Amino acid sequence: MYNNKKVLVVVPARGGSKGIPKKNLRKIVGKSLIQIVTECIKKTNFIDEAVLSSDSNEIINEANKFGLNSYFKRPKNISGDLIGDIPVLKHALIQAEKYNNCIYDIIVMLQPTAPLRLPENIEQIIKKIIIDNLDSVWTIHEVETHFHPNKQLRINKLGYIDFYTEKGAEIIVRQQLDKSYMKNGIAYALNRNTLLKNETLLGEKSGFIIHKGPIINIDNEDDIVQAETVLNKKQ
Repeated sequence: MYNNKKVLVVVPARGGSKGIPKKNLRKIVGKSLIQIVTECIKKTNFIDEAVLSSDSNEIINEANKFGLNSYFKRPKNISGDLIGDIPVLKHALIQAEKYNNCIYDIIVMLQPTAPLRLPENIEQIIKKIIIDNLDSVWTIHEVETHFHPNKQLRINKLGYIDFYTEKGAEIIVRQQLDKSYMKNGIAYALNRNTLLKNETLLGEKSGFIIHKGPIINIDNEDDIVQAETVLNKKQ
């Protein structure tokens, strides 16, 4: 709890994964992604409850092994490849409130696929959404200029390359580029109304925390290797 606001953390971790089979159970420096996110949560202040949302018995058992609550199984109708975050978070919130007989003010989503997150990253986002009275807060990072949208290309319908944005043709030097940012998957926070009524992760009053440390989201085997390298250096 922070400033009398109850905080629920939801860890979404479905069993299916096309890029890496059983991705959420893959180990980095000897720990599964589920174990890593659970240990981070346990070191974080202000969290009233943390719960796993999964359709996989294997993942549920792994969560229970390390003390991440899992008192429901995610239904099949919100477990497919094309299911967004909102129905998963809504279901988890409703189940957690029913189970614990309380109302949560703030919902934080922590995807296991960001193994470099730290407890202070989560605490920052919780403080920000509550102190600034925001609808939502995302962790983001600045995009390097050579990845800027106005420097990107696309292949048009005729099969030729073209600028991705209309402004692309006008860019001569990098000083002409304004700063751009990307979400980085470390943490998302939203208030109860934004989730249940507006059904969006990006509310009208959406704040941000700019992260300047290393970012790795686990999507393929190369990401596993990179995460191993970074975490081994830290250890």
